[in-house]
Amino acid sequence: MVHIEGRTLAKEWLFFLGMLVLSAVVMPGIIAFLFHGTLAPWGTFYPVLFGLQNGEFFAAWLIVIAPYLLVQFIRITCWAIMHV
Repeated sequence: MVHIEGRTLAKEWLFFLGMLVLSAVVMPGIIAFLFHGTLAPWGTFYPVLFGLQNGEFFAAWLIVIAPYLLVQFIRITCWAIMHV
């Protein structure tokens, strides 16, 4: 089993939570602007995200978590290239 220091684990959790909050704030605006050309539909994202409205619940969460997953994919790819 791999031993992970508490400090490293705490740093990764803070990074995850920070990216999650940042994505939840920034991504709805980006999506609204790209698909509608305005920020007007921004308010329709959060009821779907928190399940208060029927709709694309899982798609909304995928939009929120996608930037974090992209950053992790880039990190692991760089790590793999450096350790080959």
